[in-house]
Amino acid sequence: MILFAAVLLAACTAKETPDSIVQEKGARRQALTFTADAVVTKTTLGADWSVSWNDGDQVKILWNGGETTCEAELEGGKAYFNAVVDEVKEYYAVYPAGIDAQVGADGKLVLAIPTAQSGRFEDSAVIVAHTTRESLNFGRFKSAVGMIRFSITDPSVTKVRFSATDGKPVGGSVSAGPDLDYETVPGSASVEVAVEGAGTYYLSVLPGVQLSGLSFQLGNKEKWVGTASSQTPATIQAGQILLVKASLEDNLVIEGDIYITEPEALRSLLSNPASASKLDGHTVHVSQGTYDLAIEEKGLSLDFEQAITLKIVAEEGAVFTTSLSEDEGCILTVASDKVNLEVEGVTFTGGSHNGPGGALNLTKGKHVFRNCTFDKNVSTSTSADKTGGAVNVGGTAEADFEGCTFTDNRASVTGGGALAVYTTGMVRVLNCSFTDNTSHNGTAYVGNGGAILQKKAGNILYVANCRFNRNSTATNGPDIFTSAGAALLLLNNTFAHPLYPDSKSGNRGLIRVNAPALAVNCTFVMQVDETGTGAGCNNGVLAFSQNNNNVIMGNLMLTNAGYSMGAGANYAGTTTKKATTAGYNVYSEAPKIEFTDKGGNTDVTGIRTADIVSSDALSSDGLLLWDGPAAKLPAYQAPTPAQVETVIKEYPVGGTDFYNWLVAKGVFGKDAAGHERGNSWWPGAYQE
Repeated sequence: MILFAAVLLAACTAKETPDSIVQEKGARRQALTFTADAVVTKTTLGADWSVSWNDGDQVKILWNGGETTCEAELEGGKAYFNAVVDEVKEYYAVYPAGIDAQVGADGKLVLAIPTAQSGRFEDSAVIVAHTTRESLNFGRFKSAVGMIRFSITDPSVTKVRFSATDGKPVGGSVSAGPDLDYETVPGSASVEVAVEGAGTYYLSVLPGVQLSGLSFQLGNKEKWVGTASSQTPATIQAGQILLVKASLEDNLVIEGDIYITEPEALRSLLSNPASASKLDGHTVHVSQGTYDLAIEEKGLSLDFEQAITLKIVAEEGAVFTTSLSEDEGCILTVASDKVNLEVEGVTFTGGSHNGPGGALNLTKGKHVFRNCTFDKNVSTSTSADKTGGAVNVGGTAEADFEGCTFTDNRASVTGGGALAVYTTGMVRVLNCSFTDNTSHNGTAYVGNGGAILQKKAGNILYVANCRFNRNSTATNGPDIFTSAGAALLLLNNTFAHPLYPDSKSGNRGLIRVNAPALAVNCTFVMQVDETGTGAGCNNGVLAFSQNNNNVIMGNLMLTNAGYSMGAGANYAGTTTKKATTAGYNVYSEAPKIEFTDKGGNTDVTGIRTADIVSSDALSSDGLLLWDGPAAKLPAYQAPTPAQVETVIKEYPVGGTDFYNWLVAKGVFGKDAAGHERGNSWWPGAYQE
C-alpha cells in the first residue's frame, strides 16, 4: 500500500496586508496569504506516486464560523493561497474544495466522504492541513481517507458500487483536531462511482475500513452485472491506497493478490498456462461457495509456462469439487515440476476417480496443505497402484499436511482410504485427524491401510500429533500400513478403534509396519470381543516386523478384557526391547472400552485402573486424557526429555531430520494437546 499523505512543507512566512482589513456583518476579516511547499502535495499523481500542486487548484480554508475558497499560485517552488478570512486563532485547509466540511464550536474539522463520487483522483484524494494565526504555515497536509484505485476492462461498464457484504459502513465522516489525529463516524454502507467504460478510477472510503467482505459491483444502464468480493485481514487506513482490478469476470486483483468469487473465474485462471506471471508470488483468495473445477469434461491439471508457487487461501465455506464421472479425473492434478502448491482452508469433497487420488493426485512438485478438509472422496480404481481415497502422493512429489481433516474417504482396492504415499519424496503429516476412512470395494472390506497406505521403497513418512479413529480395512493396519523398504516415524499420535460386528478392522495391528519404524509416545486403544478378535489384532495393537530397526518407546497400549496383553505389541524376530525403547512402554488390559457408533466419541472410562490411570476424563474429541503420575505405576521408569530426544535424533532412518522438523513445528517436548511435558514423559499421546 502506498502512503500518499500530502506533504506540504512550509518554507516561508505569511504575507500580510494590514490595509485589507474589512468588515462583514460585524466580523473582523483580513486578507492573508498561506504558504506551502509546491513540490510534494496532492493533485497530480506521477509514475513514482509523487504528487504536486498545479496553478489554480482550489482549496477550501475553514475556521470556526466560516470558510472560503481560494486558488493555488505557484512561484519559486512555493504554493501560495490568498484568502480573506476571519481573524481567529486556527485555520484548516481541505482539498478538494468541493468536499462537504466545517469546523465546529469545539474547534474540530468534520468532513464527509461522498456517497456518490466522480472516480477522478483529484476529487477522491482528500487531504487536510492545520495552521495558526501566528504561523499561517500549513506545514504537512495529511490524507483524511483511504483510497481505492481500480481499473475496468469492460467498455460497457457505466457504474461501480463499492460496499461491504456484511453491511458494515464504508462511508461516513472524519473528524480531526489540530493534531490531525482522525476519528471516524460510520455512515453509508456503500459508495457509488460513475464511470465511462474501460479505464482507471479512484474512490475514497472511511479510514479503518476492514477489507474482509468488500464487494465491487459493476453495472451498466440496465442492471448490475457483476460482483466480486474479498477477504483479507488488512484494513484501509488514511493515507493508504488499495489497488484493485475489477472486471465482469468477478476477478479482483488487490495489491497483486487475486480475489475469486465465481467458479468460472477460478477455472479460467488455473487452467491458463500463461497465468503464471499473475500467480507467482501472489495469493489467490477464494470466497465461500462451491467451485466445480471440471473443465470441458476433464479434470483440472495445473501446468504453467514458468515455475511458480501457487498460494490459495480460502474463506470458510469454500468447497472444491468436480462434476466429472470417475473415469474423467479427480478434482485437481499436479504433474508438473513447475508447480508448487500452498493451499489453506479448502474443503475437497465429492471426488470420484478411477485412478490415483479421489480428490488430489500429486506426482511432482512440493506441496503444503494447511487446515484443509478432505471429505467423502473415493478412488474407484481396481489397479493396485492407483489408490488414495482422498489424496495420492506419487512419483517424486513431496507433500506436507498440517491441521487437515480426513473423513469418510474410501479406496476400493489396495488401501489408503484417506492418503496413499507412492512417492520417493518426503511426506509429513502434522496435527491432522483421520476418521471413518476405509478400504472398501463397495461390498467388502479389502486391502491395507484404512487411513494411510505407505507403499514405496525409499519413502520416509513423518506423522506427529495426529488422531486416528474408526478407520477400517480387511487385512492389515486399519490406520497405517507400511510396505517393505519405506520408513515410518511416529510421535504423539492416538490410534483408537472400536469393535465392528463384521470384523472390518483388519487383523494385524492398528498399524502394520513391514519397514523400519520409530514410535514414540503414542496411544493405542483397541476393542476386542470375548474371543479376542473383532478389532483386528491377532498380532496385538502394533505389528512391527523389521527386527532390530524398530524403536518403540513411551507408548500406551490398551485393550479391553478378553484378550491377552502378552502380545500387546508384536515384535518379529529380535526387535529391540532394551530399556530405552520398548522398556518404557505401558501395556494394559482394561475391563471395558466402549465406542459410540459414528458419534465421534470414544468412551474410555473402562480403561481406568488403579495401577495406571487416575482420571477418567474424556476430551471433547473422544480421545484419551489422564493425569496419571508415574507413581501410580511403581515399576514404570519414565523417560526424561533428554532420553526421548536422543532416541529420536539417533534413529538411523531420518531421525535427525524428524527431530529438526518437530522442533521447528514446536512439537517436541509437548504432548498432542500442546501441554508441556515437564521433566519426564508419561507414556501416550495425551497428558493432563
